[in-house]
Parts: sequence; structure tokens; C-alpha cells
Amino acid sequence: MESTLNIELCISQLTLIEGDYRLGFHVATDAYRETYLDVLSFTVGTLQNRGNPVPYAPQHRGFLELDFSLEMEMVPAVEKQFQ
Repeated sequence: MESTLNIELCISQLTLIEGDYRLGFHVATDAYRETYLDVLSFTVGTLQNRGNPVPYAPQHRGFLELDFSLEMEMVPAVEKQFQ
């Protein structure tokens, strides 16, 4: 019997510098292992300069830190019953 894995990821705050981003994930269990690349792609644009000095180029500005929670639930598949 197959089961379904439900995954819910909640990122409380995500501050990204401008650039193109791709989201993927990896699932590994005793019976299954797979990598899913490019599930979502998005672009973050440049903020308007409001009198502040021009920032350094994106590749020279810091690291990304996520405040997140992750929940997983294994849901058994329902067998089809024929009448």
C-alpha cells in the first residue's frame, strides 16, 4: 500500500537581495530518495534608492538566514473498494 507524504514549510521572514532564485528540495526515507530541482523560480528586483548610498553588488552582501518551521505527516493511502 502506498502512502502520501505531506510537507508544510513556513518561512517567517525571508530577506533576499536582488537576483534570480530557484527553489528545490530533497526527500530521503528508508524506502525512497529523490531530489526535486527547480520546483519554483522567482526574481527579486532592486529596491529604489532613497538617498542611501549605492549598495555593494549583490554577490558581495552577506548571508541568508531563515527563521522557519517544518511539519511532516505520513498519510496512508486509502484502498479503493469496489461494490
